[in-house]
Amino acid sequence: MEQEFKKIGKRIKIIRIERGITQTNLAKELGISQTNMSNIECGRVSVTVQNLLKLHEILQCSMADFFKDIDTPAN
Repeated sequence: MEQEFKKIGKRIKIIRIERGITQTNLAKELGISQTNMSNIECGRVSVTVQNLLKLHEILQCSMADFFKDIDTPAN
């Protein structure tokens, strides 16, 4: 699961940079600390569903964009 958190965090960072938003400003819009935002982007902590929904709105991307690089589990 830890690898998935890292991949989601990396996708958040890539999208944030593509949108020209600083980590500090994104953290303020989410209502979290810049340190917590950094921890999410580095995959040290998981992002909450509530914050994923907020990120979707702030970054104007689809929810699927956050999960782009995560492998589909084998059935």
